[in-house]
Amino acid sequence: MLIFPPALVYFMEGKGLNFSTIQPLELLKLSFQFNLYELRKNCEAFLIQNLTESNYVEVAKAAEAFEMPALKNAVSEFVIKNISGIQSRDDLHHLPKESLIDILIRYSD
Repeated sequence: MLIFPPALVYFMEGKGLNFSTIQPLELLKLSFQFNLYELRKNCEAFLIQNLTESNYVEVAKAAEAFEMPALKNAVSEFVIKNISGIQSRDDLHHLPKESLIDILIRYSD
């Protein structure tokens, strides 16, 4: 799927993003490359609202890579809230080290 054409429309017009047809993690990367704060915040809000057991690891990695505390926090809360379903999955150990530590600290409280 091409990310750049829809992103270009957003850059030119400031609207027209349909997250159902665009991969938000790829668009988030572009928002950092082109220093587009509003696009970054829109991607972050979408990712927070759409965390699932199938995407939380990739979202956590992006939050770590781009140093996004609100997104990191949302992933930690998501994991804690959904720990019963997540603990049986094979991907929990793929979370970034800092995320795992944060989750363990919060879960033990």
